[in-house]
Amino acid sequence: MLYLQSFDSQPGIVIPYRDLDYRRVKKWLKTSLILDERDQYPLFAAAGLYLGVEDDSRKRIMLDFIYRAFVKNPEERWQWLARGIWVAKYQLHDLPLALRYAEALAGRRTSKMPDWVSEMQVFILNDMNKIDSERILIGALLANGKILDQNEKYLLERELARIGRQKKSGVLW
Repeated sequence: MLYLQSFDSQPGIVIPYRDLDYRRVKKWLKTSLILDERDQYPLFAAAGLYLGVEDDSRKRIMLDFIYRAFVKNPEERWQWLARGIWVAKYQLHDLPLALRYAEALAGRRTSKMPDWVSEMQVFILNDMNKIDSERILIGALLANGKILDQNEKYLLERELARIGRQKKSGVLW
């Protein structure tokens, strides 16, 4: 990992991250995880260093790495996918990708994850103007009893009430 991280800064030259071959970087990160599956540093590097490049195709390569790593160990790697959702939504402006990641995160939720992990998809559905899907999801989240934080429950109840008022008035936005 130290070799990979320092590769961009060699004697006499500095290589910007955007000039690195991200497919090779992804292989290095994957290899590092294979060597020590408990290590969080490859995911930190992907999310903290390599996602920072202003190149959407390179960001997508790192997001794919993070997603695949998450699927293999959701309990220990969920926070990296949560960061990936933020990048997909706000930097790539790819709501379907953000929703895919949010659904994966919620679908593999463990006791180590906070309640808001399940709620991320609610707000993405809202951004996508999928109000009926949002309403159904909120109802399910409230009914299943897995949202334990009272503030989170209150937030969801308020959102459900807002949707109800908008549907009643016929104006969704």
